[in-house]
Amino acid sequence: MEVKTLLQPQGTEEGVFTRAMSQREADQKGVVLVKKKPSTETYVSIMRAIKGGAFRPTMIVQSSKVPWITVMQCVRTLEQKGLIETGYDPVTGGVISKLTEVGNRLLEESN
Repeated sequence: MEVKTLLQPQGTEEGVFTRAMSQREADQKGVVLVKKKPSTETYVSIMRAIKGGAFRPTMIVQSSKVPWITVMQCVRTLEQKGLIETGYDPVTGGVISKLTEVGNRLLEESN
C-alpha cells in the first residue's frame, strides 16, 4: 500500500498543499502592503497618555490603547517634530518620554 502525503507529488500533479501554496503566491504577486498612517487622534491620545504620567513605552501603550508598533512610530514622529523628548533614565534603566513646552501648548489648544 502506497502512502501519499500532501507534500508528495501525486502522479504527475503536485501535492494539494504545494498546489495551494503556488496559488497563494500567484494571488499575492504584485500586491504591495501599505502601512496605514496613524491618525491625528492617535498622536493626541499618545500625548495625553504621556501628560497623564505614562512616561515609559509600555505605560503609553496601556494608557492610550494603541498598539506597540504604532506607539513607537508615533513617538519617533512626535520627537522629530519637537513635541516630546525621549531619553534614557539612569534610575529606572529605561527609556522615558515627556512633553516639551510646545507639545504641552499644542495639547492644551486641542482641548
